Amino acid sequence: MTLAPLLPDWALSERVAALRSASRAIECFGPAEIAKPLADVAYLIEGLRIAKGAPLLMAGPGFIGKTAIAQSLMLSLASGQRVFGVYSCKPCTVLHVDLEQGRDLTFRRYQRFARGMGVDLLSLENRLRVAIKPAVRLDSDDAEDEYSRVLEGVDFAVIDCLRAAAPTADENSSEVRRWIDLLDRIGEKTGTVVALIHHMKKPNANAPEGARNAIRGSSAIFDACGAVFAFTGEKGQPARVHHEKERTKGILLDDFGLRIEDVELDGRRDAGLRIVHLEREQLDTADHGSAKQLDNVRRIRAFFAATPVHHGNQSSLRAAVGMKNEAFSAALSILQSRGEIATEAGPSFRWTGGST
Repeated sequence: MTLAPLLPDWALSERVAALRSASRAIECFGPAEIAKPLADVAYLIEGLRIAKGAPLLMAGPGFIGKTAIAQSLMLSLASGQRVFGVYSCKPCTVLHVDLEQGRDLTFRRYQRFARGMGVDLLSLENRLRVAIKPAVRLDSDDAEDEYSRVLEGVDFAVIDCLRAAAPTADENSSEVRRWIDLLDRIGEKTGTVVALIHHMKKPNANAPEGARNAIRGSSAIFDACGAVFAFTGEKGQPARVHHEKERTKGILLDDFGLRIEDVELDGRRDAGLRIVHLEREQLDTADHGSAKQLDNVRRIRAFFAATPVHHGNQSSLRAAVGMKNEAFSAALSILQSRGEIATEAGPSFRWTGGST
């Protein structure tokens, strides 16, 4: 026997329409609400300025270690260990949405990181969660409902990567930010800090924006995110981390480095894995191999500290600094790749920032 509906079709349709309208209503706040005291910024990792808000972007070229760095970060959050051995955090629940690597590689790497960091994975209970290539993507019809459900109770989530999460999106169009805004709405409801892994081109040595200018796709991607970390470097070398945006307080970190290294255990050279944090001076030495090259970089910085703009070509700049051609070219290339020195029409060289 089929039961008749409790409401006629027309009444049911009107009720559904009313509910949809209510859920889309614009809510406004007046002075009484605006003036209420607010809690301090809820940082998940205060040393990295990672707090609740719009999504976090982690961008870098291929094979620089973006996903490995994110996995190490999530394992630290789940276990309460210092992130990269430096930044303190409290144990919390994390979710890794893997849309690229697959189960075997992702699980194998977590096991290696756990051994290298001395973490017992089973002791984490349900604080570390992984979703492997879910069918629901950000551009699916039920994305907001499904991701709201799966992120409920999660403090930090990584989606790897933006391109795979929204395969129908044109990343070169400003419309791509609709999927980042979707995650922003979900994060607002669930209290989850969502990080997106994204790709970037090789930095443009002449661009004053430095690493920011190399992020692939529309500038709307950068605009939609609350915080942006950009990774640069060569394959097999430490990643240089550029803190390009921090919307909460507007305080940016100095560049630092992250090196991925094997940990030997029980005679196995690659049994474990860990991320080693490098300060800027350590990174300069690691990047460029010798104290002499680091000294050459400092000499050019010192020149621009006194003369922020040099009008002339590269040969005249080299003569003004007083260095041999090969050493000067290598050191100048380093500073240009970081966006510290911009080359302009004229020709001229302009100092754009950095520590002398």
